[in-house]
Parts: sequence; C-alpha cells; structure tokens
Amino acid sequence: MIKKLLLIFALVNITIASAKTIDPVETFVVDGITYEIISGTTVKVIANPSGYENDIVIPSTVTSETFGTFDVTEIGASAFANSENLLTVEVGAKVTTIGASAFSGSNYLTKISLSEGITTIGDAAFDSCYSLISLTLPSSVISLGATVFNQCFSLTQIICNISSPLPIDPENGFGAFDSSSCRLIVPTASLNSYKAAAVWQDFDPITDVAPFILDDIAYEITSDIDAGAVKHSGNWVGTVKVIVNTENRYSGSITIPATIQYNEKGYNVTEIDPRAFKYNQDITSVVIGDNVAAIDEYTFEECSELSMVKMGSSVASIGNDAFSYCESLTTINIPASVTSIGDEAFQYCTRLATIDVPNSVTSIGEYAFNRSGVTSFKFPSGITTVEFAVFASCKELASVTIPSTVTNIKDFAFNFCPKLKSLTCAVESPLDISGLNVFSGNTDISSCTLVVPTASVEEYKAAAVWQDFYSITGSNTLGTIDFEAKNDVSLYPNPVDSELFMQLNTADKATIQLIDTTGKVLIQKTVTASENSIDTSNLATGLYFVKVKSSEGIITKKVIKK
Repeated sequence: MIKKLLLIFALVNITIASAKTIDPVETFVVDGITYEIISGTTVKVIANPSGYENDIVIPSTVTSETFGTFDVTEIGASAFANSENLLTVEVGAKVTTIGASAFSGSNYLTKISLSEGITTIGDAAFDSCYSLISLTLPSSVISLGATVFNQCFSLTQIICNISSPLPIDPENGFGAFDSSSCRLIVPTASLNSYKAAAVWQDFDPITDVAPFILDDIAYEITSDIDAGAVKHSGNWVGTVKVIVNTENRYSGSITIPATIQYNEKGYNVTEIDPRAFKYNQDITSVVIGDNVAAIDEYTFEECSELSMVKMGSSVASIGNDAFSYCESLTTINIPASVTSIGDEAFQYCTRLATIDVPNSVTSIGEYAFNRSGVTSFKFPSGITTVEFAVFASCKELASVTIPSTVTNIKDFAFNFCPKLKSLTCAVESPLDISGLNVFSGNTDISSCTLVVPTASVEEYKAAAVWQDFYSITGSNTLGTIDFEAKNDVSLYPNPVDSELFMQLNTADKATIQLIDTTGKVLIQKTVTASENSIDTSNLATGLYFVKVKSSEGIITKKVIKK
C-alpha cells in the first residue's frame, strides 16, 4: 500500500514539473523594451521602470537568451503611460490587444502605427496623448474602450477601417475630446452608417475621401469635378482646402497657392482648415493665395515663431483668435477685400508694432489687439463702434485716430495704455463715455493731447471725461462733410458777404452755430424753413465753420467770408 502511494506521489510530481516549464511572471528586457511572459509562446509589453523614449518599434517576435523566442501579442495596461519623451510607436503584426491606459500621458507622442490584427483597444488607451495628430484604426478591431481619446487635443484625423461602427458608451463617449474638430475617414460602404451612429456621428467631417499631399501641403477636396463643371485654363475646376499634414508637420516658410493640379484636374484653393496650422511652433512665414476667402477662427493661434503673413486679395474676414499669441509676428498685410476682424484676432502679438487696416473693414472685435505691440493705430472710416477692450493693455500704444463715423466707444477700449500721448477724434460731437472706463488703468489722459474738429473744441472742453485731456486742439481737416456728398443742408451763397442762407432739405428745424478757426462759437440760433438766414456782415474776412444740428444728425460745413 505504501509503495502504491509513493508511486502515485511520484507521478503527480512529474506531471506538475512537466506543466511548470516556465514561470508565468518572468520578465526580461530586449532592446530597451520590457516583456512579461504570459504563456509558453507569448509575451506582452509592460512598463519599463525607467520609462520609454524616442522611437519604439514593437517586434512581432522577440528572443530572450534565457527563455527563448515568443510572439508579442499584447501591450499591457499602462505599458507606456507617462512616457513623456516617447515620440513614435510602431506596433508589431502579432499584437492583438492594447491594454487600458497603455499610452496614457505620453504627451509628446505624435504617431502610433497600429497593425492589422489588433482586436481590442482598452479604456483610455490614448488618454492625454496631447501631441497625437492622426491615428488609423485597423479593420480587425472589434472592441474600443471608453474615453479612449480623452484629452487628445491635437487629434485631427482618424482613418477608421472598421466596416461597421462599434458601439460606444454615449455617456462617456471618447472622453474630453472634440470630435467635431476631427476628420473621420471610413469605408465608402459604411459612410451612412457612421453618420447615423451614436457618438461616431459627432465627427466632422465624416468622409470616404482621403486627403492628398502636394509640395508638402495637405489638401482635402471640398467640391470635385462633375458634369456641370466649367473649364478653367483648359482644366476642370473644383475646390480644395488646406488641412493639417499628418505625415510631416509644417515648418519654415509656407506658400499656399491659388490653384493646384491633381490627377490631371485643376482646383482652386479656397479654404484653410482652422486646424491646419494651429499651435504650430515651427512655421516662420505664410503666403496665402488669391483664392482663399477667409482666415477662420484659431487658424494660426499660438504659431509662436510666425513672423510674416502675406494675405491674398480675396480674404474677406479674419476670424476670432486667428493670429492670437503669434508672439513673433512683425509683418502682416490686411487686403482691401477684408470687411471684418474678429474678437482677439491679434491679441498677444507682442512684436506687432504697426498694422494698416483698410477702410473696407467695418467691424473690429473685442480684445482684437489686446496686449499687442501696436504703437499707432488709425481706425478705418467704416467703423461705427470701438469695441470693448479692443486695445486693452497695449503698453506701446502712443497714438490713435478715431473717424467721424464712430457712434459708440465701449468700456476699457484703451485700458492700461500708459504711453498713449495723442488721440485724434473726428467725431463731430463728443460721445457720452461718462460712467465707463474707456481710458482707465494707467492710461493717463491728463498727459495726452486730443485733436478734434475745430468747430467742436468747446464742446469737447465741456464734455465729461473728454475735458480731462491735457490739451484739446482743433483741426480744420477733421469732421467736415463735403457739400456735394451730404445733402441734408444747403448753404448759400458761399463765399458769403453779409447774409448766409440755409436750406433744410430733410428736417423742419435745426440749431446753427457759426464757429471761427479757434473753436469759438460766434453765432448760435435756430433756423426753420421760414427763418433761415444769419447775419454775417460783421464777420472778418476768412474761414468759418457752420455746425448744423437737426433730427437727422450733425453736419459741419466750411464757409468763406469775403
């Protein structure tokens, strides 16, 4: 009996010894990558105590001098987490699983090449991969974890080869990730399915057309050639827009052409995608072709090394934050085609000392030049409102010119402008800015000169806030309206001898002031259709101004006394 028991124990020990040929928790390192043995033939990549850096290639198989050769089938949970110096990863062909948080916190990881054969991508696998621009999901993927793209702020393109949209938890989705600013490229047969699927439908755009690259610039076709297209210069003309280059980051000097040729077709370059250059700290200058219609919001935001921009003749608008935080920007043209400049468009452009804005511009947004380096600025003649904080904290701003068309100056417009020494305001009658902080902070108007229309000097000297300027002087070239151009009031004869007559063309009555070149009011009276003259016989020979206030507004005209 004892011999039988001993025999049984021996057989059991032999069986156990045979089964336990390799310790399943053994690890080893090859070429800087740490592996954990998960079976007699497979291993997974795990975290390296010293972290991973630069460019990593995960092989299909790996050989350990101690344990032998294994298939690399898995990237373990948090394997590359917080590898802040990791730049690119190429995943081997036999990997099937990417664990939860596998690349989480790899802030400078710009590219991950996933192999066909991967079936599972775990929760938060790419969480906080701030620099990741593009990703291709293989057709083999059958499970995609929650919040997988959380805080992937630079991710602008996903090529998804999965034939049907995978179910995604609608509550958590892909995490804190703006899919509405990310291009999703899917199989043609699946296009409508993705456009209708929960969470996936939030991508913009969703397309089956891949972008292309010409001369290092990436383009997306926005309107293609069709039977109704019109030939232009011998080629069929469609349209394209410039997009982010996911293959090679834009750098140096960029020239965006007006037209391109692709696949024997001609295309007008009409748009720049707002994500194309945003946060790019490698571009130094940009020349924009004549067919681009707008510089949309955020297009060049935080391009900190961008020093020169030349815009084409078709740009109609400059969007919010279009050039904000371009701290090296010194030279930019605003073409006469531009009609609007958005909020914060040039804020924190600290080296931008001069900028000429054409009279075609009718609106300049809030904070447009906040904390910029502008030293002198002339508002275009089409502007009616000086917006909130438009030049707030412009420490170098020394002079400003406001046209007669302005009817409203908003709070903090010139807040904290300590070097402001000259303000020229062509507005006929001082605007009411009492109770506002237009010139607040360390803006010292008590040491700033104010130049206004000569006929309006006395009014400005009596007006709240305006009267606090160091000196108020008149200019004969400000505020006057040409007789032929403005027809509300007619004055005759001109030059005048002893009596000046007025004809009110649109108002029943008006208040008339006759003012000399020093701004002194010599005559003031109310005129009507029946009583419509003033005695000028006692006036000395010379130039005078007649200010007419009616229900239609204020007009100043020049009169010569013979």
